[in-house]
Amino acid sequence: MLQLVVWLLGLAEITIVLFRDIIPSSGYSQQILALLLPSHAHPHTSHAILNPCFLTGTTLIIAGGVLRLFCYRALGRLFTFEVSVQKKHKLITNGPYRIVRHPSYTGMVMMSAGIFIWQTAPASWIRQSGMLENVGVRFLVIAFTLWTLALCYSSYARAPLEDTIMSNEFGDQWKRWAREVPYLLIPYIY
Repeated sequence: MLQLVVWLLGLAEITIVLFRDIIPSSGYSQQILALLLPSHAHPHTSHAILNPCFLTGTTLIIAGGVLRLFCYRALGRLFTFEVSVQKKHKLITNGPYRIVRHPSYTGMVMMSAGIFIWQTAPASWIRQSGMLENVGVRFLVIAFTLWTLALCYSSYARAPLEDTIMSNEFGDQWKRWAREVPYLLIPYIY
């Protein structure tokens, strides 16, 4: 669901930039812009793709996604959404797991923060379109924000639980790795 929302919002952003700023003389430009930016939404307001919030949000989304991809690759078949130890489980200490003990959670938090920054910026499509004036859309935005915060909190809460399980399973090997990689989510901070 999160991926679908991000892709749809991104497509709306790209479409507006394309038809308003790159090919405004296209026969379809005014019709598409009228659909995505109703007249009350100030369609001539700058929506430049290179605004700081868009760049910061996009950078966090891409960096978080790439980090999670590296985690999936490092874990391979050991990756699950449930905290568990599998048959023939081994402690993964390479790739992003050399920097923090729970880099997949770090990537998820980065992506969530990026989406929030990207879509709450004054130049974002959801703000310029006037959609936030709709009570139902406001409810969805609040629900999405609360869900994202819950995901971030669960990452923060699950990391120590996973550490306990891995410590019990791998004993001294885990303790050596935990000394070498003391940070759970953010290098040199936490």
